[in-house]
Amino acid sequence: PEIGSKGFFTEEIEQALRDHKIDFAVHSMKDLPVELDADLDIGAVPERGSAMDAMVIQENKNFPKKGDNIIIATGSNRRKVHLKNIFPHAETVDVRGNIQTRLRKMKTENWDGLIMAETALNRLGLNKIRRHVFSIDEMIPAAGQGAIAVQICRDRKDLTPILNKIDHTDSYLAVHIEREIIRILEGGCKVPAGAFAKLNGNELSIDAFIATFDLTKMIRIKKLGLLEHRDELISACIQEFEENGAKDIILENREEVVPN
Repeated sequence: PEIGSKGFFTEEIEQALRDHKIDFAVHSMKDLPVELDADLDIGAVPERGSAMDAMVIQENKNFPKKGDNIIIATGSNRRKVHLKNIFPHAETVDVRGNIQTRLRKMKTENWDGLIMAETALNRLGLNKIRRHVFSIDEMIPAAGQGAIAVQICRDRKDLTPILNKIDHTDSYLAVHIEREIIRILEGGCKVPAGAFAKLNGNELSIDAFIATFDLTKMIRIKKLGLLEHRDELISACIQEFEENGAKDIILENREEVVPN
């Protein structure tokens, strides 16, 4: 959050798309801003991995209990807020770098745990590493977590036959629902907010939340319905957020200093 918007991570690649130096770009979906520039589009979303957050725990440490004084590493305001709800006495420290760097730092700094996307561990083949996978009730993921986005220029219709071969319809729909909710909520990367959409045939469930940094205000929404009514479900989510004071939370977060 301290270095700018999510677009900071993707702007150079997006310029290469515009300059036709590349045909398409591959990103972690959650690294993309929820509102893309008008000339860019998401051309495909391959089948999504786990969307859940996981806490890696050192081999020589016990799994923490609710009242324990623990030190947990995470660079995400969303994860920090949820963690305080689960472990009220936890201290959080920021961490940067790739997965292996973070794991090494956890050991050298003797942190009690390290939170990251479960799919990151799975994709690197770190399946045996000791972890706790948070449930939706414990920690709602970032919009698009666990998904890959294939980004294109809108005018590249010639790529559609290729991208259709790798697109996974349910994954595409789920992440677009999540991103739309966060977009309407104006939940940028500084705002503790998350959304998770799950499809089961034609059934759709949506979990979403927004909170203040100090946890004095948190709104959690759950909606169930049919996929064909997804626009109405998104609108119902937003309406319930607004009725419960989401705009006040957003304004408060904009004025807040990002906590350590």
